[in-house]
Parts: sequence; C-alpha cells; structure tokens
Amino acid sequence: AALAALARQERARLAHVAAGYVRLTLPLTAQDVTFRAALLSVGGVPVATPKDFGPDGQQKPDSPALALDPTRGRHLARHLLGQALTVRACDDTPFTTRPPAPFTTSTMQQEASKQLKFSPAHTMDVAQRLYESGKITYMRTDSPALSTEATQAARAAALAAYGAGSLPPAPRQYAAKGSNAQEAHEAVRPAGKQFTPPAATGLTGDDLALYDLIYRRTVASQMTDLLGMKRTIYLSAAEGDQDLLFGASGRAVTDPGFSRAYQDASEAEVEAEAAQDLPDVQAGAQALAGEADVQTRKTPAPRRFTEASLVQALERAEVGRPSTYISILATLADRGYVRMLPGEARQLGVTFLGLLVSTYLEQHRSEEHTSELQSRFGI
Repeated sequence: AALAALARQERARLAHVAAGYVRLTLPLTAQDVTFRAALLSVGGVPVATPKDFGPDGQQKPDSPALALDPTRGRHLARHLLGQALTVRACDDTPFTTRPPAPFTTSTMQQEASKQLKFSPAHTMDVAQRLYESGKITYMRTDSPALSTEATQAARAAALAAYGAGSLPPAPRQYAAKGSNAQEAHEAVRPAGKQFTPPAATGLTGDDLALYDLIYRRTVASQMTDLLGMKRTIYLSAAEGDQDLLFGASGRAVTDPGFSRAYQDASEAEVEAEAAQDLPDVQAGAQALAGEADVQTRKTPAPRRFTEASLVQALERAEVGRPSTYISILATLADRGYVRMLPGEARQLGVTFLGLLVSTYLEQHRSEEHTSELQSRFGI
C-alpha cells in the first residue's frame, strides 16, 4: 500500500506538463496603511489560481477561470498605476482555532520532521532514550488521550507559565479517531505527576529539542483557544467596460491562547501568509494603487511524499500501526524501492525498480483490492 501510494505520485509527476499563468498583486494605500491585494476577476470572470489546474498541470476542462498571460498582466499593471480603487466591502469574521491534541506516535514523527528536521527513525531513537531515562511516557501509541494525572499536570504547568486566563473552565478530553486505534497507552507526554520544564531536565541537543516539543504540545492541549478576526477587503477598478475586482485579506489575533506555548507547523504557515495589517475602511472609500507585481507562475507537479507525510497518509488510510511505520519505511529503502532525494525537503523518490514492482503488484491484485486501495489513499 505504501509503495502504491508513492508510485502513484511519481507517475502523476511524470505525466505533469506545466502550464503558465499570471498572478497580479497590487500595493494599495488607504488611511496611511499600505497593503497588498490580488486580482480576483476580470469582467466578472474569475482569475485562474492553482485550484483551477489538474494534476496533469493543465487547466481543468470544467474550470471557467481566466488564465492571464504575461502581456495582459503587464498591460493591467500599467493601466492601474496611480489609480484610485473603490472599496466595495470590508468584512470582519471572527475565527477560533482549537489547540492540537497531545502527540501520538505518528503526529510526533510528523511535527518533529517539520519543526526539527528529524527523520521518523531518528525521532523514535531520541524518544526511546527519553522514555528509558524516565523523561516521557511510552512513545508507541495511537491514542491522544491523557490520564487524569497528566491533564492536571498540564493545566498546572500552563497556570504557572501563563496565568489563570490561559485555562478553559474544564479539562480538555481527547480520543483516537481511527477505527483501528488501540488505546492501551495514553499520548506521548512528559512523565510524572508534575511536568519538568525543559530547562530543568538537564537534557541537551536533540534529546532536549524533542522533549521541549512534547512538553509544549502537551501543555498547549489544555489551554484556551486561539481567537482572532479575519478581515477581507474587496476593491474595484475599471478597464474600459470591464470591472476589475481585487481582494485583500489579513488575520489579527485577539487572544493567542494555546499558541503562547505551542504552534504546529501548518498553523505557523497560515499565520505567516496572512500577516498583513489592513485599514478599517467602509464601502465607497478610496485606496491609491502603486506599481503592480506581475508574477508568471508554472503549475506545480504533484508533491512527492516525505517520510512524515507518508506516515500521515498511512495513518489516515488505517494501514499499519505506530510500531510498524518505521519498519515500512526501512523495508522500502532496504529493497531499493525508494531513496531519499537531496535537499532540505526530505522527499522520497521512487526508483525504477520501485515503479516496476508497483506495476507488477497492481497487475496481479484483485479488482476488489485495487478498489480498496484507491478509496483509502485517493489513488
């Protein structure tokens, strides 16, 4: 199943033919605040974004979007320079983000890969040392649940570090979601009735880095939600008889909640992308345009799996168990089916042998088995 998922991605990459499209963003100034807005539509026709293109790199047949070419993009940039755009609407929407659950084996491997650049195998080696030295609980588990003792310890640690306002009225409860989950062990968390802060453990190097990640994730799981406000501004300009619609968005955090202790990699990326201040404007207000940025982009090929994302896919498809993920990765590498590609992305590349074996297995699988794999992995 793991090899089939890897091979499917590799074949999709081989079939990919990149197509070009233009993304036009415009610096605007209103109320002495400068922000960036993206072109959303031309004459009521939406401008193409990556979601309008299929895995083969070409625009989907049913997509009504307009794929701007560079010449048109540069023309619009010259036309807009110095113009006053009119605000159509300014919408404020509150949002709430709940803290992530305490670590299971697979989520620990995934976050250690993203935040610490550890391979799953190295993560488990470090976790084994932490467990044997009494620093953390058992590290092979697919349950995010905490014992009453651990819940109290996490809340006490949050209270000491961030005050009473950091805690919800009642302890948070977590449970495994998969149908094949076995909850014999609780989540991976600091050991003991009281959690030892990372600085007081005497740990160093990778041991300290992983313990710190586990500590902060466990404490954050018992803290309050992150609260904020998302602001979206829609603005319009005209080009002849065609209306140009732009949109700008930004997020402002009003209560950081659990993020004072921990922020996972995906949420950090969202915050970084949305980090811009927007003016508090009303419909009818004006915003002055600067020099537009016309970016010619190519549709990206489907991403290869990393070790962490493959573990995530296996877990989502309910294939294997926390104790088998590392051996699955090791077997694929030992048999020459995959290799680690150079670079910081830590992508898994399927070898020619791996593609041959996958093709052979697919040809000899039963139709029922193939259908089940397709539904589980979306292949």
